[in-house]
Amino acid sequence: MGEPIEKADADFVREKTGFAIGGVPPVGHLEPIYTIVDEELLRLVEIWAAAGTPNSVFRLTGELLLEMTSGVPMPVKWNRQYRHCEPRRSNVHALRVTGA
Repeated sequence: MGEPIEKADADFVREKTGFAIGGVPPVGHLEPIYTIVDEELLRLVEIWAAAGTPNSVFRLTGELLLEMTSGVPMPVKWNRQYRHCEPRRSNVHALRVTGA
């Protein structure tokens, strides 16, 4: 991709999704978002996602997360030197991160 992904601040997250940080579910946002799903999640039997509040979660699979978000599986790594996450593919042309 060639572009770093930075953590969004609380105001930006609330404006774009309608949810507070810590409770942003994978669907139901105020605006459509481009979703990258770390391909490591696809290796797990189950994963847990926020369900609209910081105290609510629901269980699902990585495959279901891809399906419900129309997400793009991509390897994601943490770059400690630059303190941001980077997708490791260069064929994605648009990205809008609204929550991390």
